[in-house]
Amino acid sequence: MKERLLSILDHIDDVFVRNYLRFFVEKNALLIFVFHNIFRNQKEIASEVMDPQQEVTLDHFRRFIEYYLELGYGFISPDKIISSLNRTKKYVLLTFDDGYFNNIHVLPSLREYKIPALFFISANHVRDNKSFWWDALYRGRKKQGYNKKEIYAEGKSLKTKKTTAIELYLKEQFGDTILIPVSDIDRPFSPSELKDFSNEKYVFVGNHTCDHAILTNYSKDEIKLQIEEAQKAIYEMTGILPSTFAYPDGRYTEETTQILKDLGFHMGMSSNFRKNYLSNDFGEDRLLTLNRFYFSSGSKIAKESQRLRADISPFIAMKNIKNYFAKKNWKQSSL
Repeated sequence: MKERLLSILDHIDDVFVRNYLRFFVEKNALLIFVFHNIFRNQKEIASEVMDPQQEVTLDHFRRFIEYYLELGYGFISPDKIISSLNRTKKYVLLTFDDGYFNNIHVLPSLREYKIPALFFISANHVRDNKSFWWDALYRGRKKQGYNKKEIYAEGKSLKTKKTTAIELYLKEQFGDTILIPVSDIDRPFSPSELKDFSNEKYVFVGNHTCDHAILTNYSKDEIKLQIEEAQKAIYEMTGILPSTFAYPDGRYTEETTQILKDLGFHMGMSSNFRKNYLSNDFGEDRLLTLNRFYFSSGSKIAKESQRLRADISPFIAMKNIKNYFAKKNWKQSSL
């Protein structure tokens, strides 16, 4: 029943958005997009060595870039947001979360189109060559015959725990080797690879905590430690001291943003599913909770991009209502 209702809403939204973009001019805004994995082909997606998440291939990624370039969007670097944006133009900022080695495959596209991208690094995964817990869960449960829906439900329940507790649970379930990556598809960068990658002209590096710590599960001192230690580690590996931060799983509170401010960060990325309108000032507080979009599937990028460009979308309105109540739960759980 739920799937049927979502299908109906999706169809209504599709018709509404197409007509909106036909008769109205979209407002100038900064659209920030988050990606995680980049697969070279469908075979890698089907390998089941990791959670495929958005299932974005290199072909999907190139078509995404070309779509927004054809519409007149400018792809910008994070320092451009801090300095100044022309309110008469439309912009895109590309971001990648976590620090997967497979992100290296986008370099030819960044060079070809001369567009920057911001990569948020979970420091200890890189230093220790450790699998991300959701990939370990997916890989382990797939071998046991679980379907994706069952695995995602279990993953959702684990998001109320600290990373160390999640990793202990996984070792109890699958054995001590479960957090060892099994291929170039699922592993993080090595420190030397990250160093070389960070030296690329179109690559910018940001902080994603030491352990991909969902910060609403941590105390104030623990949050500060996760961020500060990641800063030190990223600097040691790359020579770069990040000024940008992405909240793991998009979860944050006012306390979290204040910690970022106190630590001297200039920009923070949330999971708020909205445009960043240029009609509003990009003040310090707003820069620490910038909105980001993500695609549900690489194959749906063109369709979903229409929805994201429109300034009114029933589907996105429903999604943001759901996110509003989720945030209230995060804040209550962190008290």
